[in-house]
Amino acid sequence: MAELLEKKNIEKKLQEQKVLKVELETLKPNRQVYQQLSNSNIFFRTELKSALSECKEKIKNLDSQIKSK
Repeated sequence: MAELLEKKNIEKKLQEQKVLKVELETLKPNRQVYQQLSNSNIFFRTELKSALSECKEKIKNLDSQIKSK
């Protein structure tokens, strides 16, 4: 039961990351992007390319977690 809930949670996070990836890809290259620090309400400006690459990396990690379960 717990394993099923964990898999659903991972699938939800994966869907969120896929939506974020599409949103980032539609932005113009000169747009400002802000990234939130984990466990904080503080946002910092970051480059679009770095935010997109981090998002793609998270998608890969979540995909591998789903396949391993």
